[in-house]
Amino acid sequence: MDRESARRYRWLILCTAWLSYSMAFFTRLSIPPLAPFIQADLNLTRAQVGLFVTAAYLGYMAMQVPSGWLTDSIGVRKMLLIGQTVIGVFIMLTSTATGFMQGLISMFFAGIGCGCLLTSTTKAIMYWFPRKERGTAMGLKQTGVNIGGLLAALTLPVIALTRGWRFSLLIVGLSAILSGVVSFTLYRETSVKERSVASSLRETLNMFKKVAVSRPLLILSCSIAIYLAVEFSLITYLVLNLVEESSLSVVLAGQYLALTEGAGAFGKPLFGALSDILFGGKRKRLLILIGLLMASMCVTFGMAIRILPLWAITAVCILFGLTAIGYGGLYLALVGEIAGKELTGIATGVSTTISLTGIIFGPPLFGYLADITGSYSLSWYLLASAMIVAILLIALVKERPNQIAYSYRQPGNYGGRV
Repeated sequence: MDRESARRYRWLILCTAWLSYSMAFFTRLSIPPLAPFIQADLNLTRAQVGLFVTAAYLGYMAMQVPSGWLTDSIGVRKMLLIGQTVIGVFIMLTSTATGFMQGLISMFFAGIGCGCLLTSTTKAIMYWFPRKERGTAMGLKQTGVNIGGLLAALTLPVIALTRGWRFSLLIVGLSAILSGVVSFTLYRETSVKERSVASSLRETLNMFKKVAVSRPLLILSCSIAIYLAVEFSLITYLVLNLVEESSLSVVLAGQYLALTEGAGAFGKPLFGALSDILFGGKRKRLLILIGLLMASMCVTFGMAIRILPLWAITAVCILFGLTAIGYGGLYLALVGEIAGKELTGIATGVSTTISLTGIIFGPPLFGYLADITGSYSLSWYLLASAMIVAILLIALVKERPNQIAYSYRQPGNYGGRV
């Protein structure tokens, strides 16, 4: 493929990555809108239905490092097919579940399939887009999170009402496999370097060591864990906060949550484009600015959300969603640029595994503090303080491209042939 053809084809690659990533979240978020149907049919408790979602999340998290290594080793194209095929097979097995354990195990392995797609789609963007366009492309790709969840919420209950929840999940599974075939057909690898980064076990271990001990990557990952704690605390408790402290109806509070999510979906490509156009491909300064706005929104929620008029609540929710949900593309672009194209897969896997701890510990701690104080204020103030720590950590990151890959290629390292 000549250079001009490649320039045009990169947008089809973006569509392929977006489709795959949307499918990952379409399947991961398929259980909540079907929960009433599944609960009634399988005679499950509310906690058991929730564990289906947890199982998929644990599979997703457990697969991050292995999928990163596999992406770097066998290439993006195969991983797109493998991941979505695994998703499809196990979602269809979930549709045949006759009890709790069968559904739980199937959803765990479906989560493993989903875990193949973050690293592979991130690496696709790293290889096909130059640095000056990478932030925008990564942000657009990340909107698949929101679109996948929206598609699940809008379509699956309607299908379940007419054909049952099992048929709904069967459609989800078949859609995932079809998406995998389409992705495999359309995707093109740019070079041999896009795969087979390590040719021996010794090189593989050395590659992993270089990524795992990278100071910039570890600092960035720990800071993003705090960003994720704020993001998922906002998503988890926004409705409760507005109902209990602002005296809004559940319906209106739900609409504010949808508005917040929509602002976040808009923020992902917006911040990517800003980093490309206004910041010259630099991601760190914009991440810091976003962090400052997130901290200020946490303080606003803690101090004033209960007394704000509706127009002000609307403005706060838009700005909070824009920042607290919209930073994801910047983060992944920065990870890939620190690691270098060859090591993007495993670097994304390692970094994501560390940062996802923010989702594990953030919302439960937020809720616990709200329970013992009888108010959400202390929880929001704690998140604001944590965001200051995250901002200071990001300030320590040296934004120099290919830091890990350069070290990996040095004489005396086993990666010298890369």
